[in-house]
Amino acid sequence: MGSEDISKTFVREIELCAGQDADTKCTTLHIHQMSVGDVGCVVWDAALVLLKYLFTRKGNKYVKGNNVLELGAGTGVVGLAAACAGASDVIVTDLPQFTSLITLNIKENCNVTKDCRVQGNVLCWGNENDIKNACQASMKTTSDPNTSHQTFNIKCVLIADCIYYEDGVHSLYETITFLFKLCDPLMRILCSFEHRNTGNKEFLLKTFFKLLHSNNEITYENIPHSDMDEVFHSDDIHIIVIKRKS
Repeated sequence: MGSEDISKTFVREIELCAGQDADTKCTTLHIHQMSVGDVGCVVWDAALVLLKYLFTRKGNKYVKGNNVLELGAGTGVVGLAAACAGASDVIVTDLPQFTSLITLNIKENCNVTKDCRVQGNVLCWGNENDIKNACQASMKTTSDPNTSHQTFNIKCVLIADCIYYEDGVHSLYETITFLFKLCDPLMRILCSFEHRNTGNKEFLLKTFFKLLHSNNEITYENIPHSDMDEVFHSDDIHIIVIKRKS
């Protein structure tokens, strides 16, 4: 999507309000979506479920005060919600064709994310240079005095409804594993997805989880639906937390 297409957007308002036990304020995001275009140009239900989870007590701990990276951001709505939920620094990434939409939405919502630095970056899954550049955008690293290795201080990665394309499943997995090598050992990845029965979508999900199971250094757990937002949850939409094995 080029800059000439920005005029074809319409705005969707998304209200964000914490539960009684979460220390965040209510606010509203104004998200530009495309009337026509690729799947990354709209806000999908799995993104809503994930971003609303960030405003629950149990979900808020993943982003509050932390540096956050979003993969496959599309409109950037989940990363922007993370900023509103108390993240200290958010890097919102996707393919080059989505950067103008992400930039527009960052500017549109700067009044509600003013306490958090939000940036848009190009990140093609599997491209190690793109991944490093996105991590470096936070400009916060720690060094191991015994080695030359630098660890990027990203504590949370957000992925919403990205297990969708056959040629993207392996590159998404490669990106996840590379981030675990680059970032804080306590980094957590929150991944939401909708269970779909159409086409090859079940096969793609099985492939993704098979890849996760094949890695002896990482593990994952399911977020109970009872921990999600009281309204924004669905039996066919799930959130998993991917982490390093202890």
